[in-house]
Amino acid sequence: MLGQKVSTAAGLDLAQRASREGHWIGNHTWSHPAVVERLTAGGYTCVLWNSVPGDFRDPDGWMDRALADCRTREWSLVVLHDLPNGAMRHLESFLWKLREDGHQITQEFPLDCTPIVGGEIVQPLDGFL
Repeated sequence: MLGQKVSTAAGLDLAQRASREGHWIGNHTWSHPAVVERLTAGGYTCVLWNSVPGDFRDPDGWMDRALADCRTREWSLVVLHDLPNGAMRHLESFLWKLREDGHQITQEFPLDCTPIVGGEIVQPLDGFL
């Protein structure tokens, strides 16, 4: 979640509901820039993604790209956006297709998606900054 979104009453309510329902909450920074120093100083872990299927720009075509990513990697961490563009009407179908393909959905992260672990930079950040 973007920190700016959680600073509103509605955003905070949504984050608290997600937490009560057992979801992990990730801070997508306040607004994006200059976060590495904060992550390392605070001992945080940074989790990124290795699949950006473009749900934000193609609300009806993202699912095929996301499925292709999941089918060609041992681990896929897919980033999706909660935008009012209709893309999430395909989410349930996407999840069913993953299960049909034998994929597991977990709250674990592939090592190549965690460049900072416990405040320690564990892989180069060049491609991320």
